[in-house]
Amino acid sequence: MSNASPHTTIQSQFNQHQAWCLAFAKRLTALAEWLEKNTLADSVAYAEVNRLRYQLSSQQVMVAVIAEFSRGKSELINALFFANYGKRIMPAGAGRTTMCPAEMSWNPALPVGIRLLPIETRKEKISLAHWRVRPESWVSFAFDTQDPEAMAQTISKVGEVQRVSVQEATRLGFWLPDGPNGERNFDNPVPDRLGQVEVPVWRHACINIPHPLLKQGLVILDTPGLNAVGVEPDLTMALLGQAQATLFVLGADTGVTKSDLDLWREHLNHAGATHIPRYAVLNKIDTLWDDLKTPAEVITELEKQCQSTAQLLSIGRQSVVAVSAQKGLLAKIKNDAELLARSGLPELEALLGSHLVMQRQTIIQQNCMSGMRHLQNAAARKLEQRYQSVAQHIKELQTLAGQNAQESQVMQDRLTDERQAVERAATAFTSLKDLCVAGAARALIPLSALAMQAHKQSVEQALQGGLLGVGMRAGYEKSFDRLQLAMQKSQGLLTQLHAELVQKTQTINTRHGFALAIAPSPLLTQFADTLRDIRLAYLQHLTLGNRWRWMSKDYSQRIGQTLHEQVQSVVDAVRGEVERWAKNTELLLTTELAERQHNLAKREASIAQANDAPKSMAERLSALDAELEAIRTQGKQLVALARD
Repeated sequence: MSNASPHTTIQSQFNQHQAWCLAFAKRLTALAEWLEKNTLADSVAYAEVNRLRYQLSSQQVMVAVIAEFSRGKSELINALFFANYGKRIMPAGAGRTTMCPAEMSWNPALPVGIRLLPIETRKEKISLAHWRVRPESWVSFAFDTQDPEAMAQTISKVGEVQRVSVQEATRLGFWLPDGPNGERNFDNPVPDRLGQVEVPVWRHACINIPHPLLKQGLVILDTPGLNAVGVEPDLTMALLGQAQATLFVLGADTGVTKSDLDLWREHLNHAGATHIPRYAVLNKIDTLWDDLKTPAEVITELEKQCQSTAQLLSIGRQSVVAVSAQKGLLAKIKNDAELLARSGLPELEALLGSHLVMQRQTIIQQNCMSGMRHLQNAAARKLEQRYQSVAQHIKELQTLAGQNAQESQVMQDRLTDERQAVERAATAFTSLKDLCVAGAARALIPLSALAMQAHKQSVEQALQGGLLGVGMRAGYEKSFDRLQLAMQKSQGLLTQLHAELVQKTQTINTRHGFALAIAPSPLLTQFADTLRDIRLAYLQHLTLGNRWRWMSKDYSQRIGQTLHEQVQSVVDAVRGEVERWAKNTELLLTTELAERQHNLAKREASIAQANDAPKSMAERLSALDAELEAIRTQGKQLVALARD
């Protein structure tokens, strides 16, 4: 394997983003250490720091590469991501080379190699998501990245096939029944002379490679053609919906065929997929290179192809990129800059790299900068409270100086009254925490396990109504309408809870001199948007184009199970967000009260000592002045940390 990794735009832009992440992580560590050093860190701060560190390390970006067979999809993956191995890593050549979906990513906790899920697992009514957490069901093969030949040979298992009877193919979901009136399903594979049909050996592949881009969170999803995509709801509905970008590979030598259009319209151009940026990659442009034509004539012909592709797919011309993956791969391996430029690959890399980095960096920067500001604001509020407490302490000691015993007793009584007020405030704080916890739990009732089970049953009942049966589509829509109303009700309860908390904290602040600030309750908009996309993606499949699949009870059950798991994952995310907010609010109240009690105890002890040893009054005032100056310095340091 070549030691020198070729410089690519994608790698370059990911490196820039990685540099930003490292710089932010350094800032975060500096702030965390400063908070610790200045005793401003509490359980809320620790939790927020850990959350931000997780954000920096766990954000993944998925690129889905989709095409019918013989479009050069695997060759494009090789050219974009694996040219540094000096050979083809993903199997590419004539005919179908990829028979099962393959995910390429990097997880340092797993061995380098490929894990394959046997196709027989499709006989069980268990989704792909469940199989992921059952490692014993997968077949693993290790490989050495220093041996590209052996590595490619191992990965080629994604193309393995077997011959089975029509009955077995039916059980596996690769053979759909004829229509109720005997209509023949022409989408079924053609049996051989023994009555057998070809099916994949494997259902799904996970390839774990320590590639620089994969280490930085890139996930590549390599999908086979329309038939394989259609029979696997987990792939069609779940994984494709997670992609941040989709590359739809077409052949410049074939143009947009009917099967290409079917794949595009059914899986990539419905209302639930429009939020995912989609690029049409017109591959194999080298077939248009003609020595009998001038370069200008070749460019003109290629531009016509691109414009025609954009028109047929109803996308902008800027979303169509013309490349030669094979020539681009060859150019990278041979370091041929002229051929690389002619292949069009750099243009695709620039487009893809810019989009992926922008998507990832926008999400991370928004979350991380918001979290950083939250930490800094919380620290500033504590410093202000400490400053006010020390200033009040100084004022009390200065007032106490030279007073007689009777006047001193008055001050002691005032501190006692303040102690009692803080104790009464503690009762109010307990009530406030109870309100927060109970209110958060109440806000989640519309999305409870019981409600989700009812939603699942409603959807299953709708989907099992037969092909476009009476009420099938209406029942599906109604079940999601109820789910949407439940989400709106939860949001309303959260908003109402936050208003109550703010009102009560304002009362506590006024009566007891606190400066409480309750963080806004979670906005469920992003989760509602995700549910909308899921709803539209599945709605796309309740069409006449899927009539053969809906005749299969197994297919409708798989769709229902996958749909329920996707919806449940969104609801679980809502629950986690609400519970985290409630827990942080509870910890904030606990910390604020503890800080007030600590400061009051310090003042009580200091005044008691002043009464016992009046001569040390000047020393204590001097120490408090120094403490006040130290707080001012901390405030300046915090401002400086915020600017870095």
